[in-house]
Amino acid sequence: MKRIERLNISCSEGIALCVLIVLAGCASSGAGTPPEDRSSCASLFAGDPTRASGEYQLEDETGLATVYCDMETDGGGWRLIYDEDFEGSEAVVQWTEGSVATDDCVKFFGQFLGDESEFGVESIPSVTLDLKGIAHTEARVELDFLVIDDWDNERGFVLVDGDTVIETQPYVNPGKTNNLCRNKLFGDLGPRFLQVSTDHTASTLTLEIASDLDESAVNESFGIDNVRVLVR
Repeated sequence: MKRIERLNISCSEGIALCVLIVLAGCASSGAGTPPEDRSSCASLFAGDPTRASGEYQLEDETGLATVYCDMETDGGGWRLIYDEDFEGSEAVVQWTEGSVATDDCVKFFGQFLGDESEFGVESIPSVTLDLKGIAHTEARVELDFLVIDDWDNERGFVLVDGDTVIETQPYVNPGKTNNLCRNKLFGDLGPRFLQVSTDHTASTLTLEIASDLDESAVNESFGIDNVRVLVR
């Protein structure tokens, strides 16, 4: 306990001042504020739920790292692991199939994974991410799923480690009056935003994108853009 210095003050003459001095001394003798838990975005959020999304420095089992924390979506406290908009030349290296679009669709949707005639019947592009030992119990996936040309009540799917976590509504092409690119006979719905949170604890995460299209990409196809994976 911190020693309170003896002062030459008559408490009979200054009772209020004596009380203040004693209280100040007792307060300073405490253990102090415990150090902030910076082991995860979730621990930062738990300590202060008013934190804004942005970059934070964490210190966890992997060491020191500056990471992006999403403090707003689905309860907050999410750590960003993967963020790809397919604008760079190395964007497709990790994916099992597909290349960055260069055809007339880019004019409307920007660059995305799935060039002309690539993602049609039986196409299942995937990526496996190393989570580098980051402790977590949940994973969240976000992406834009591009619906192009002659979809007729067909669906898209998102799989995590082989399990289907998203099954879209059936999509129907809006008719050639809404044609934007590729096959001029059909309209294009374009990007559909998909998002899901799921239980996850493994050290890697395999993300697969699929559809139940039954024709080649010349007639109906899909693309992928703005893929983000976060853990908590």
